[in-house]
Amino acid sequence: DIAYAKLAHLEPEYGLYTSFVAPLVYAFMGSSRDIAIGPVAVVSLLLGTLLSDEIKDTKSPEYLRLAFTATFFAGITQMVLGLL
Repeated sequence: DIAYAKLAHLEPEYGLYTSFVAPLVYAFMGSSRDIAIGPVAVVSLLLGTLLSDEIKDTKSPEYLRLAFTATFFAGITQMVLGLL
């Protein structure tokens, strides 16, 4: 998860957060044994590429805000689809 955070041009501690939060959410809402839990390389690369195209300085607060907003709405979408 630390390496996936680096692929998305984020600090390593954000990768550690995902290694704890995603399995906890999956424990309450998940039902498939064959699904990837947490970040994966392709999603991390896509997020890093998309965000670095928009904001060149990956250490800026705007980059972090955009990364958190994108992952927040992805999580909301997944939760809604899971409930439906």
